[in-house]
Amino acid sequence: MQYNPIYDRATPGLWRSPNGAFIPLRALIMRSLMLRLLPLSFLTTACSPLASSPFDAKYQLELTLHVVQTNLDDLRHDISCFQTELQILDSRMKQSEAVTQTLKVQDLQQLVAHVRSLDQKLARVEKIKENQIHDLEQLTPHANETTLALTLLKKKLDTLEGELLAVRHSHSTAVPEAALYTVKAGDSLEKIARLHKTSVEEIKKINRFEQDLIVVGQILKIPSDSTVR
Repeated sequence: MQYNPIYDRATPGLWRSPNGAFIPLRALIMRSLMLRLLPLSFLTTACSPLASSPFDAKYQLELTLHVVQTNLDDLRHDISCFQTELQILDSRMKQSEAVTQTLKVQDLQQLVAHVRSLDQKLARVEKIKENQIHDLEQLTPHANETTLALTLLKKKLDTLEGELLAVRHSHSTAVPEAALYTVKAGDSLEKIARLHKTSVEEIKKINRFEQDLIVVGQILKIPSDSTVR
């Protein structure tokens, strides 16, 4: 019986049979051991006391021992291959565990660094918040003082505006309204006063004249009828 499993490197820990099926290592060892010992049982049965001669019995025994030795050598080879495969598998498992552990450590370190960064940002935000609250607390008294000052200033402006209105009113009642007149040839203050039904004194007063002298082209202010005394 021929049974030659093939080692498949794509699937460590398994061997592939000629028909393509994958076989675990333990099952493969047991099957190989049975195949190696099967000829031994057959030859032992053949070496019965019915042998024709001592020479034939000796030959059969040597042949049996040779087959057993060959099977043992093959079995040792298979076991050696299986041990090698187990070592390779164990090495790969250790490498995988080491890589996994390294990745876990790296992920943990990155997570810790990220958390620390977030803590630092949060601390900066809290510091900025505290500074803003402190600034607001300091500005509150100044804001109250400014509001008070503005209120007083508004009252003062209202007072000044009232005084200004009073001054304007008194000025408007004290100063008579006036019209404008351009002096012509032959004009005199008396003539102009009679023309506008006013007096020379009123014309001199509104124009701030000290004398009665006027010239042609000069513009005079003439009091209105309501201001005539």
